[in-house]
Amino acid sequence: MHANALSLLLITTLLAGCAPSFEEEYKAAQAEIASLKQQLAETQRKLRAADNEVRHKIFTLARRANNYLQSTTFDAAEIDRLHKELLVHLDSYTQLNGAADQVALVARFYTDKLDTILTLRKDAMRAYDRQYNACLSDLDSSGKKSDISTMLCEVQADVARKDPSTKLLASTAALIEVGRELLDSERQDGTASMSLEQAENRFQGRIDELVKNPAS
Repeated sequence: MHANALSLLLITTLLAGCAPSFEEEYKAAQAEIASLKQQLAETQRKLRAADNEVRHKIFTLARRANNYLQSTTFDAAEIDRLHKELLVHLDSYTQLNGAADQVALVARFYTDKLDTILTLRKDAMRAYDRQYNACLSDLDSSGKKSDISTMLCEVQADVARKDPSTKLLASTAALIEVGRELLDSERQDGTASMSLEQAENRFQGRIDELVKNPAS
C-alpha cells in the first residue's frame, strides 16, 4: 500500500513537471504558425503587387509600340528597345501566371510581331544596299559612272527593296490593327478575348489584304 502511494506520488510529480513544458511548446508552435501565416500573407501581397506592375508595363509597352509604329519616321532603336522590354516582362509574367491569359497573349503577340517588323526593315535595307552597291561596282568597272547612271542605280535599288518594304508596311499596319483589338478588348477576369492562333490568322489575313491592295 505504501509502495503504491509512493508510485502514484512519483507519477503525479512527473506529470506536473511536464505540463508547463508541453504548454510552452504548444504556445511556441502556435506563435510560429501565426508568424508563418503573416509572412505568407505579406509574400502573397507582394506577388500580387509585382504581378499588377508587370501587367501594367506590358500593356503600356504595347500601346507605346503602337504609337511609335504610327509615327511618320521609323525609330528602329526605340522599337528594338520596346521589343526587348516586352520579352523580359513576358518571361517574368508567364513564370507566375502561365501563357494562356490576355496579358501573356498581348506580350507574346507584340514580341513576335515587333521582331518580324525589325527583320523586314533590315531585309529592305540590305536589299537596297546590295543592289545599289552592285550597280555602282558595275559602273566603276565599265567606266560609265555619272550622275544619271548613279540615279538609275538608286531606282534599281528602290525596286529591289520593294517587296520587303511592302511587307514591312503591311505588317506594321496589321500589328497596329490587331494589336488595338487585343488591347481594347481586355477583360476584367483576365481571360483572352481571342486565342493566339486567332490573332495570328487575323494578322496574316490583314497582311494579305494590304499586299494585294495597299489602299485598303
